[in-house]
Parts: sequence; C-alpha cells; structure tokens
Amino acid sequence: MPKNLVADGKRIRGANRNGDSHYETATLVEHGSGIPRASCSFYNESEELDVTRQLLSDVDITDRAITRDGLHSTFESVELILNTKRPTIFDLTEDNGLLRRMPAFIDAPFIVSDGIFVNPKFRGYRLPHDEETNSIQRGEHLRKQIKVHNARSLPLSRSARLHTTGFELFETPFHLNFQYSDTDTPPHFYEHCEKLIKDVTGCIEASALHHVYRDGVGYGTAGAGHYATSIHSDYSPCVENVTIVPKGHHFGLYTVWRSADSEQAIETMPLALCDRRTVATADIVYANVRRRTEQRTPVIECRLIHDLGQGWYYFPQMTPDEVLVFNQYDTRQKKANLRTTFHGAIKDPNVREDAPLRRTIEVRVLAIFEDLDLDSERRRAMYQAQVPSVLYDGTVSKWRHESMID
Repeated sequence: MPKNLVADGKRIRGANRNGDSHYETATLVEHGSGIPRASCSFYNESEELDVTRQLLSDVDITDRAITRDGLHSTFESVELILNTKRPTIFDLTEDNGLLRRMPAFIDAPFIVSDGIFVNPKFRGYRLPHDEETNSIQRGEHLRKQIKVHNARSLPLSRSARLHTTGFELFETPFHLNFQYSDTDTPPHFYEHCEKLIKDVTGCIEASALHHVYRDGVGYGTAGAGHYATSIHSDYSPCVENVTIVPKGHHFGLYTVWRSADSEQAIETMPLALCDRRTVATADIVYANVRRRTEQRTPVIECRLIHDLGQGWYYFPQMTPDEVLVFNQYDTRQKKANLRTTFHGAIKDPNVREDAPLRRTIEVRVLAIFEDLDLDSERRRAMYQAQVPSVLYDGTVSKWRHESMID
C-alpha cells in the first residue's frame, strides 16, 4: 500500500501534566509502525472540527491510503477528512492480497443500476477472445450492482472535469439526424469534433479517426449498433503500435459522445462513467476483442474488476445540444488508471416506460499535445509491459491490436 498513512481520529483520553483536567487528541498514525505523525489536542468536543482542520493543514494526506479502522472520529470530522483531502479509503479485509477500498462520500442523488465486470480470478491475465477458448466455460464476466451518481448535482468544487475525473459535459449545438444507414457523417461534423477537442484539451492538433453509431437495434452479422453494456475502455497501450503521431510529442485519444437526433434528448441507456482517480490499477484487465464493424478488426481494450471504491456518474436527460467528452488514452499519464476512463451503458430505473431508444454517435479523436515525449520508445515499452500476454489457462496469446477500419 503506497504512502502508508492512517488517519486515526480516535479521541484518546489523557491527563495533562498537572493532572487536574483531561484532554482529547486527534492523531495521524503511520500504518504498521503505529508512529504518530501529527497530533492536535482539544478539551471540548465542539472543538474537534477546528482541530481536524488544523491537523489536515499540517499533514498532506492527498491521495494517501487510509484504512477504514483509522476513522473513529465523529461523522463530521470523517467527512471533512474525506472531502477536503480526497484520500483513497481502504478496508482492512484482504482480497487476493489487496486491501479493498471503501466508497467515498459523494453528496449527490444517485440511481442503482448494474454493469458487467470481470471476474476477479482473471486479475493479472489477458482475457481471451472466443476464438481462443470457450467463453461460456470461462466465467469471465460478473454482473455487479453499482451506485451511479447524478453528475449534474455535484457541487461546483467537485464537478466532473476532463483533467480530474476524465470526463466532462459541454454545450455545443450541432444539428444532427444521423442513422446507421448513412454512409457518411454529416458535413463538417468531424471538423466540429476536432475543434471541440482542441478547445477543451489545449492540444495543438486534433484529427477525427472514426465514429460509432448506436440505437440499440444491431445491424449486420457483427451486431453493430448495440449498446456497450460491458464496463470497458476502448484503448490499451497496444494502440500505440498503430497510431501515427509527430515524433517527440505526447498524444491522447478522446471520445465525443452525443445524441444523433437533434430533436430527441437521451433518455434510455445513458452512459455511466467511472472517476479515473477511483480505479485501482490492479483492477484493470486487458481483453482481446473484435470490433462490431463488418471488418471485425481485432483490438486489445481494457476491462474492469468491480470495486466498492469506484465512483460512478452519469448525466441524465442529455439534450441534443450537450456533448460528453471523455479521455480514452493519454500517453502523458504514467499511472494506468489515469490514462483512460471506464464506461458502459446502464439502465436508468427512473426513465419512463415509453421512452424511445437512444440514438447516439461517438467520434474518436486523436489529440497531439505540445508536451514533449522525448523517449517515446522507452515509455511505450514500459506501458505495454503492463499488458499481460498469458491467458488464464497458461497459454500465451498471439492476439494483436490492428488499425480500426470502418
């Protein structure tokens, strides 16, 4: 567990040096050694919040690991610790040797839905495609219940932002009436998406690569158009083998997701997105899949093992003028969880029964950053070394990520 620091809010009774009164303390204690790293005393319970604020100003616990048993203070102080410094919360129970994270406090309305996750037994292995083994016998997927918060209701200080959570909602009107049978995208739509990505990321170049249309019906033998209900991210470090970028520059891949009908808001099967900061790198599983396009391009994407500490959000009733942008790959991020945004289509129990199937279009855009990537070969090798090649049965996968051709 990195940066092993426990927030121990136990109010420990103790006499002062004169022995004629008692005080209480709030203490940050290092996990394992029990060594106190910072401590503040107070005499009245009403002073606890002020003391906690002082403690947090003295010791930075941002992104540090905190065990659940260390939070024995009042609810108000615990909430202050979680919301002010945003540490990662762990439980002491172990699962495959990993400390399991507990859900953070999120002050926003939510729905309860479910998503398709990876069975934890496949942690550390490559998930094979059906062509490589019998998926029915593998039991690789599990349906898990998730609490999905309304991102529109988050306070401004904690709202979803592209540079923090990995996704953000924008208002960018564009008249669309796109259907699967349309062979070409509407005039200037790709250019519209490219300009949007340049505006919101600050990149120096943007190029729309391809698009996916979904209406829940499914077309052709591959079933193109179905909603993607498995929790996933469309890119892994293997995409770098087929992505052409100017030498010496970092790049990112983004999805621009919006209604394909300018007259219809998105009601059914909205997109749930996971705050990338709440994803444990060890819960990322790399999977061999084929795209649902008629070419059935083989690719390697990311799947996710469910964890209670994951923070899920959605934007209900997206209007035709609203667009959701989320990052799918970013070479600037050394941590695998920060490189991408996991997402999937979910059922909203609050949607009216006669709501129309959503029609959406998503455009994948390549962004070239001004940031220099001077040793790109070494960095790429390091990222790709995180992608296992061994399947659960011990065989080595020969699957390769190929260019996505529509």
